[in-house]
Order: sequence, then C-alpha cells, then structure tokens
Amino acid sequence: MLPSFCKSAITVSRAPYIEERGSRIRDWSNASSFTIKGCSVQPADTTGDNKDREQTEVSATLYAPPNADIEQGDRIGYNGVIYDIIGEPYLWESPTGSLNYIGARLKEWNG
Repeated sequence: MLPSFCKSAITVSRAPYIEERGSRIRDWSNASSFTIKGCSVQPADTTGDNKDREQTEVSATLYAPPNADIEQGDRIGYNGVIYDIIGEPYLWESPTGSLNYIGARLKEWNG
C-alpha cells in the first residue's frame, strides 16, 4: 500500500506482438489501454545531446500499487506524456508490509 499522497492515475497501453520481417515487435496500432489509480510518478533526470540533432531523454520513476498490472514493454501515459517502461517492473516489499509497491523506470525520448 502506497502512502495517501499517491493519488495520480496513469494510463497503461499494451500492444500485442506481431511478426514483421522475421522479428517479433509490438503492434501499437492495436494496443489496448486501461487506467491504474493510486500511483505516483516522480521525475528522475533529463539528458540532452545537441551535437548531431536536438534530442532529450527524460527519466521518471513510477510507484504503483502492489497489485498493478504493469509489464515490461508497456507504455505509461501520465500528465500528457507517454513514457516507455525501461527494464522489468519490480515489486518492492517493505519490512513492515505497509508500503509495498511496484516500481518501474520510465523514459521519454524527444528528437
């Protein structure tokens, strides 16, 4: 259970896999979406590279309820921004059991 200040809702988008040119990729044109309430999205950092072209990478951390249906490869919509989940979401179990949550690293790329 996350603290009471975790009141944000996120939108999870999940796309099925298809085969394309011998590779297994996500078919975002046929993605389904659902909402998870009781979350918190916290900024982490931002980096930029203007050498070859203007581009930025924005990182955030998602804290979601411990029973949240979130998978690697999902996209997370929050506050008008679409993030990719980087790596595998993880379950963090607090020693007391009162602050369990699912965490995930999020990234948004621009440029």
